[in-house]
Amino acid sequence: MRRQLEGTQLNEAPGSTLNLSQDDMDKLHKDGKLEIDGHKLLFKVKESINEEEDIPAFLEKLAQDLKKKYPELKFSPSSNKIYVVGSNRDKQVFADENQKKDWGNGFTTFDVDDDDMGYIVRITRVNRL
Repeated sequence: MRRQLEGTQLNEAPGSTLNLSQDDMDKLHKDGKLEIDGHKLLFKVKESINEEEDIPAFLEKLAQDLKKKYPELKFSPSSNKIYVVGSNRDKQVFADENQKKDWGNGFTTFDVDDDDMGYIVRITRVNRL
């Protein structure tokens, strides 16, 4: 379709709809870009302007969401991590199910079986070298 705009020709493509599968959406969110049928899609995540204020709010929301999914556990957010509280078995199941889970904002599941303290599970930031 061609239109005239003050003496200049514009080429407009007819409207089109792209259908994305769940796998496409997952790839787009993971990689931040996706190409389908010659169309390039970009997904930009809002960068935090004031991280010190945003991280506690992010952790509070994540803890609330996790409480619904894992009612047998208690999720106690602090300013920079979430403590997972419950029986050693329930914590171990949670850690196994979420071992490589990226919770967002650089947070991941950390777990260790300590001889003195038992099974410890936290959702904490990964150190980036």
